[in-house]
Amino acid sequence: MRSTRNEKMLLPVVMKLVIILIQRWSLGRMPPIAAHGMELLVTVLETSVVKRLVQNLTKLRDLHLDLIDMSSVSLTSFMNLSSSLMSLSLKSCRLQGRLPDNIFQLPNLRELNLFDNTELTGDFLLSNWSNPLRFLDLSKTAFSGELPKSIGNLKFLRQLVLNGCNFTGSVPASVGNLTQLTILDISNNHFRGEIPSSLSNLRELSRLDLSNNNLSGPIPVSLSFLKDLTLIDLRQNNFGGEIPDLFPNLTKLTDAYVSDNQLTGNFCEFQFGSSLQFLTLDNNRLYGCIPKSISNLVNISELDISSNNLSGIVNFEMFREFKKMSTLALSHNSLSVSINKNFNHTFPALSNLELASCNITNFPNFLNTSFLRLDLSDNRISGRIPKYKLGTGKYLMFLNLAYNFLSSIELLQWENLRFVDLRSNLLQGQLPIPPSLVDFFSISNNRLSGEIPLGICTENEMERREGLIIKDLGEEEVNAFKGGLRK
Repeated sequence: MRSTRNEKMLLPVVMKLVIILIQRWSLGRMPPIAAHGMELLVTVLETSVVKRLVQNLTKLRDLHLDLIDMSSVSLTSFMNLSSSLMSLSLKSCRLQGRLPDNIFQLPNLRELNLFDNTELTGDFLLSNWSNPLRFLDLSKTAFSGELPKSIGNLKFLRQLVLNGCNFTGSVPASVGNLTQLTILDISNNHFRGEIPSSLSNLRELSRLDLSNNNLSGPIPVSLSFLKDLTLIDLRQNNFGGEIPDLFPNLTKLTDAYVSDNQLTGNFCEFQFGSSLQFLTLDNNRLYGCIPKSISNLVNISELDISSNNLSGIVNFEMFREFKKMSTLALSHNSLSVSINKNFNHTFPALSNLELASCNITNFPNFLNTSFLRLDLSDNRISGRIPKYKLGTGKYLMFLNLAYNFLSSIELLQWENLRFVDLRSNLLQGQLPIPPSLVDFFSISNNRLSGEIPLGICTENEMERREGLIIKDLGEEEVNAFKGGLRK
């Protein structure tokens, strides 16, 4: 069929196209093409159309097909992409199969974004990888294998994002040649071995994420040379040895996540500046006291140093200036947290407080009705659970007051509560009925008596609240309930 006059007029626009933005449509039969300035809008595509686009648009520079369902498109359709292509983005397209290797060898390619194609496979078995690539995102794909040394040839690369793939092996030292990198994210893979010292060459790096791998060895002191770092994430690895003195030198650092490793060191000697907003050091082997310099963290939002070997007395006055703090976790150390009864300072942003096993003797005065999570278990708190402090807040979802000396509790009036643990106290009276959304309720080893309330666990109620776990209501001799579950 001959081209119409309008189609001939459209052809130069198509051939010189700079950007194709085709979003949120499913593939199907070829529709009319509408051109608006330098933008080509194609509402529907099919495999044959993709092939024609690839073959005919020989001057194509940017091809963006984000969010289109391309699960039925053969990846061979992309075998002959234009050598002038500078940007290829296929985010969340449900691509399946192996990506053609030649895509990595396009001579002018600067941006390749394949984010969120979980069934897309491929590897980096390339020996002469030296194109002007500046942005590479393969996150949430099924790419696997090892990173080759030749990745260090991508000297113009600014962002390397490989999180959530299946990469293995060690991190090649040649990554240190990528001196223009601002973002390096290889989290959620299976990398092993040590962090190469060559990473200290990445002086423009602002975000370093190595979390959730099998990396081991010490954290290199040379990371303190990366003065532009705003985020460092080393969580969930097997790093050991002492944590180097990074924080005073990294004055732009706002996020430091180093939890779930095997790191040691005297926490008393740590020095902190004011830039940090998120600091997690939990589940390590740190020892010593909490340093006075921690009071410098005036911009902190989340501070978690739980589950270490810390000791000493913690005066809550040191946190007085933490006006932005939303999370404080000191649990499961050997600390004695001192909260003076006259300490009336408020923390308006605080919603998550975890002070389990901190030798606390009273409920803090600063408790408020905006809490989401409260864990004061395994302490020495006695008396009534104070309704006037916790109120009937709409937000509280997690409440753990187990292993204390509490004697009574009023009705559990927190309507969004999901987890309640009150076991091993001295609670007396009748069994309180948990709110309707509760998934876990434990109140064993107390001094409760009377009948099990009708509303708590009749067979009909248990069917209605599928998933509710009620632990040890009457099995313990300490609780003296009459009767049993009602039909």
